[in-house]
Amino acid sequence: MKLEKTEFHIGMRNLKTALAILVCLLIYQVIPGSASYACITALIVMQSTLEESIQQARNRVLGIVIGGIVGAVFSYFVGMIGFSILQILVISVGVTLLILLCNLIGKRGAIVMGCVTYLVIMLPEVHQNPWLYSLLCVIHNMIGITVAVLVNLAIRPPKKQEPQPQIETDVQPEHESSPNDTVEMGETDAENTGSERRS
Repeated sequence: MKLEKTEFHIGMRNLKTALAILVCLLIYQVIPGSASYACITALIVMQSTLEESIQQARNRVLGIVIGGIVGAVFSYFVGMIGFSILQILVISVGVTLLILLCNLIGKRGAIVMGCVTYLVIMLPEVHQNPWLYSLLCVIHNMIGITVAVLVNLAIRPPKKQEPQPQIETDVQPEHESSPNDTVEMGETDAENTGSERRS
């Protein structure tokens, strides 16, 4: 059994993703905070074309905003509940409502990011103000989105070549003989043969 040889190739999207993450890491050497959200966002938003990157950025921003608002509201109500079983039920109901909300407004692409943001707020390792945490999530993700879109804008792939139109030829298709023509030709040949015999 022969194994097919795989060609070692580093694609343009690979290089642009690494560059975007590098820029995010450098930014967080200057500003306070964790670079994890910005790097993950840059990784997700970076697509093969600028148009796809912008679409991913819109879905991610919308998901963060919706998930942050729903998470902050449900976090307030969960804090008022003393029973852990009820808290678990409320968190699960919040996921259902969030998915329903995204479907109602026609933004299914924001569901995953909205649920991730919601769960991060509802299940924090360190308890803090949910509204402040939501705002920080938006800021960190916006940094990653901005970096990814700018990198994709600066290093945009070439446009796809449009297919060339087919050249029409003036050659007419040959006339195909129909069964009627064949019958008429046979009758003519028979008449000619009969005439020759009579003569």
